[in-house]
Amino acid sequence: MIRKYGDARSPRFAAVLGIVAFLDVPIIHMSVRWWRTLHPEPVFLARGGIGAGMEPSMVRGLLLSIAAFLLLAATLWARRVSVESAAEEIEEMRREIQERQEVR
Repeated sequence: MIRKYGDARSPRFAAVLGIVAFLDVPIIHMSVRWWRTLHPEPVFLARGGIGAGMEPSMVRGLLLSIAAFLLLAATLWARRVSVESAAEEIEEMRREIQERQEVR
């Protein structure tokens, strides 16, 4: 969003923000273990394995939700690719029509 709607300096700002956000992810993840104040113990990525601290029905529900979201994301991505390829075809047809009109 920053690159698309910003000014000439926005690509550099977007790159810096991406690097900082990438470096912040492990800090946020580990903060639950480092600072034991308001956060409960980790339940999904617990020491006993994935989902060891959760009820089995909750693990199934979470995994089903993740799978549904990934399916939605893949569907939207495929739709976006088809729209972009259709837009490229339309643009190519416009260029061909324009070239034909210029020849006449």
